[in-house]
Amino acid sequence: MKLLQTLILSCKDASSLIQKKEEGKLGLIQGLQLRVHLSVCVFCRHYEKQSGRINEFIDQYFKDRKPQAQEKFKEELKSKIREKDSA
Repeated sequence: MKLLQTLILSCKDASSLIQKKEEGKLGLIQGLQLRVHLSVCVFCRHYEKQSGRINEFIDQYFKDRKPQAQEKFKEELKSKIREKDSA
C-alpha cells in the first residue's frame, strides 16, 4: 500500500515533473511516478505534449540567434514558470 501511495501523484506534481523531465533533471523514482500518472491521466499527457511543442518552438525561434542569448532567455522563462508553479 505504501508503494502505491508513493507512485500516485497529483496533476500539479506531475506537471512539475514534466518540466524537470524536459530539463533532463528527472530521477529514476520520479520518472516512474510520472509514467504511472501519465498512464491514467489524459490531461497531463496533453500538457506534456503541449509543453514539448512550446520548447520546440522556443528552440526553433532562437536557432539562428546567439547561443548565449538563447540560454539566458530559456533560463528566465523556466524561472518564471517555476515561480508560477510554486505559487
